[in-house]
Amino acid sequence: MRERRSGAIVHISSISIRMAGPRHTWDHCTEVALEAVSDRLRVKVKPFGIDAFVIEPGSIQTEYAKVAVGARRAESGFGPYRSLAKAIIK
Repeated sequence: MRERRSGAIVHISSISIRMAGPRHTWDHCTEVALEAVSDRLRVKVKPFGIDAFVIEPGSIQTEYAKVAVGARRAESGFGPYRSLAKAIIK
């Protein structure tokens, strides 16, 4: 790209960073970091005729929500800490 003095570096992020929630902390942080890296990279490579940008796809049909909800249900039993959790709640 530098030799041709043209090109584009494309990063794929997520529109979900615009609506972060308490269960998405790490995912949100990595997406925001990716956007920050892309912003800085854009400035660095512009003199070489290269662009850098982020694509933020919207909602798509996947099994993610079903899997995430199933995982949360499995975790809600507190596993080996169930008796300790019950003692704390009392």
